[in-house]
Amino acid sequence: MKNIEMNWELGHHTGKEQTPEQWVKANVPGNAQLDWARANDYPDFHFGDNYKQWVWMEDCYWTYQTVLDLPNDVEGKKVFFQAKGIDYECEIYLNDQLLTHHTGMFSEVKVVLNPYMTEAKNQLKVIVFPVPKSHHNSYDRSQADHTAKPAVSYGWDWHPRLIPSGIWDEARCIVIGPQAVKSLLVDYELDLQQRMAQVNMEVSYWGGNFWDGSYLLEVLDEGKCVKEIRFNGNTSSFELADLKLWWCVGQGDPFQYDFVLTDLETKQQISRKVAFRKVALVMNEGAYERTNTFPKSRSCPPVQMELNGQKIFLKGTNWVNPEIFPGTITDARYHELIDLALEANMNILRVWGGGIVNKDAFHQYCDDKGMLVWQEFPLACNNHPDDKQYLKVLKSEATAIVKRLKQFASTVLWCGGNELFNSWSGMTDQSHALRLLNSVCFEHDSNTPFLPTAPVMGMGHGHYAFFDEDTQQDVFQWMFSADCTAYSEFGMPSPAFENTIKKIIPAEEQFPPSPTEAWKAHHAYDAWTEKTWLNAHIIEQFFGKSEDLSTLVARGQQLQRIGYQCIFEAARQKQPYCSMALNWCFNEPWPTAANNSIIDYDNQIKPAFYGIKDALRPVLASAQFQRFSYDAGEWMEMDLWMLNDGAQQFDGLNMTIEVCFGEESQEQYWNGIAVKSFENTVGPRLRVKIPQHHQGLFNIKLKVENHSALDSYYELMVKPMEKWKDAIAVLNI
Repeated sequence: MKNIEMNWELGHHTGKEQTPEQWVKANVPGNAQLDWARANDYPDFHFGDNYKQWVWMEDCYWTYQTVLDLPNDVEGKKVFFQAKGIDYECEIYLNDQLLTHHTGMFSEVKVVLNPYMTEAKNQLKVIVFPVPKSHHNSYDRSQADHTAKPAVSYGWDWHPRLIPSGIWDEARCIVIGPQAVKSLLVDYELDLQQRMAQVNMEVSYWGGNFWDGSYLLEVLDEGKCVKEIRFNGNTSSFELADLKLWWCVGQGDPFQYDFVLTDLETKQQISRKVAFRKVALVMNEGAYERTNTFPKSRSCPPVQMELNGQKIFLKGTNWVNPEIFPGTITDARYHELIDLALEANMNILRVWGGGIVNKDAFHQYCDDKGMLVWQEFPLACNNHPDDKQYLKVLKSEATAIVKRLKQFASTVLWCGGNELFNSWSGMTDQSHALRLLNSVCFEHDSNTPFLPTAPVMGMGHGHYAFFDEDTQQDVFQWMFSADCTAYSEFGMPSPAFENTIKKIIPAEEQFPPSPTEAWKAHHAYDAWTEKTWLNAHIIEQFFGKSEDLSTLVARGQQLQRIGYQCIFEAARQKQPYCSMALNWCFNEPWPTAANNSIIDYDNQIKPAFYGIKDALRPVLASAQFQRFSYDAGEWMEMDLWMLNDGAQQFDGLNMTIEVCFGEESQEQYWNGIAVKSFENTVGPRLRVKIPQHHQGLFNIKLKVENHSALDSYYELMVKPMEKWKDAIAVLNI
């Protein structure tokens, strides 16, 4: 096998038959708009509303071209061009001869070049079509309803309208022999009781046709061969006993075997990792009993994850593409963000259906680290039609996605897409797109669960505010009364860090914030509602006016931390009926001025990250409060818990509950606590009298004797008396 060097250039044109007037250097993988803007000295699209200068590029054709210097010794060999991802519709030419027309950014393109090769230089062209749009009535995500392209790039409440095009994943030109092995596909049926798997293998070839080769397969356990198989042809089956299973973080070792395949004739050798695990969605405990009276309806669908027979509380986050232009995402970028999710004690990432399907590096690292992946197809907040051409492309894309990602143990849940059963989408169980996706998953990966969308009945999405102005309830109040099988999305906005705001907002507009074009472009205003995501009025409602930007940021980020800690702990307190809690969202694709994220574009960690990290410890002391804000002189109630979603056990724990109002504190106790594996312990309800003289924040400390790692800390608020409201500085920055 030999790789042929490719040096790409690109240009744009308005008609397919036209030729670009200017050529610029192209990065592959990369994105056309980014290369063009870089070569033509466009201003940084992160600043102000500069991104609007790029919008015209979505309606262009983009041509990539390179000249191939092919070797002379290709007799009896084939020359392939392979691209793992071209966004979105394209035609590929060699020496002006059309090789293929392809639609879809997540399915591989592979073409044979031999029929049109010459002895001289060979010109390879990839013509990428303009961005697909189903209509021109409005410029928003609805234009993506007939495409399997991520709708987020058409504009979202945390993503500008910047729609990528181009060769976004790896591409190469290779010279190979006719029997060269391309990949080794592995399926298995797992018997948990016997710790044995029936393994089925298939060898695929670059040439695509069957080849009657002779092969040696070695199964390695940390370098030691535990199984050796010799076979002819391209398929083989065998039993593998005494298995080491793959577990998610917090439950065991994410063990992977190495499968090494050797072609005994050509001596070609390929290897891959293989992990063994069994996943299922089972009924949430108590869900059947919720419908035990007549007239009866169906119970809420199962959303309790079971891994290798063990029920797992899913505690994680919603992952969005970490770059606007996905061709620029590096392995290191994936690793840094996944490591942060692990540090926050998370065990699952929901790969949201409005964004991209990630590159292999993301999934392999999740396998290596034991991070579960909930993978959605590229459908979100649209009514995707029962249209034959759309369904044809969707089937091709979905099949490619499933075949690729099923090879990773971390892929534990398929989902049709985001919020498809809600009124703004209008899809149902009978929508052809969802029936098709279910069938594709069943055909190619029947042992991995499938959900048509999120939320399904019983699941909760939202809220996305510390204080709901419609109900006049804060986050503690609506979580106290919530009763869902799962919380697959909930947000808590905050301002960005001050240094970020100063990088993206013109100096004269930075403080006080106002709905200028720059603030709106970066989602502080008119993102979801008129005042989101900055929600300065809610920050002021609790803390009073902020005298400068740093104070506003600190106060807003403090509310985010308090809110996220509340929701995660409240969801865990509702186990076992509740089985998951995933915040919206983890990261962001560009610097926002305000957002629900806990990691900003530059990987700066917001205070909320640490509140979540504390709330997601395997075992912790926990308290439930009925609201955030209290009046001086009233009684406050709290319910105590010990939360445990792991195998640890404790007996005879003693807890001190310290409530601090400035220099004044009150103590109460809960003693003799027994904590069982994978089970919460419900404690007493305590009442605390709030002093008449206190205003502002106060804190509660739960201290477990001799086990400080289980301690917890909370902040609540006493509203100032009306006559002092405007004079009291509530938060000491």
